[in-house]
Amino acid sequence: MEQLLPLDSPEESVKAAGEDLKSSDWSRQFEACNTLRRACAHHAELLTGKGISQVHALALDMIKIAESLRSSLIKNCILAFAGTKC
Repeated sequence: MEQLLPLDSPEESVKAAGEDLKSSDWSRQFEACNTLRRACAHHAELLTGKGISQVHALALDMIKIAESLRSSLIKNCILAFAGTKC
């Protein structure tokens, strides 16, 4: 099983991940999902402390990614949803 490490700069990383989810570059989207997985695993208070609107916006962007034709991206997106406790 993959070990998710804490983020060095969680606030900046989550903000960048939110922007990268909207990118047309699938590799940026893939890494954004990894960042959000790590944030939820180690910095959940950061996401939940900002209110439901931030989590909701991130979830909507991730749903769009789940419609991708890239199977590795879809898998990572699903792992981001399933592996979170946020």
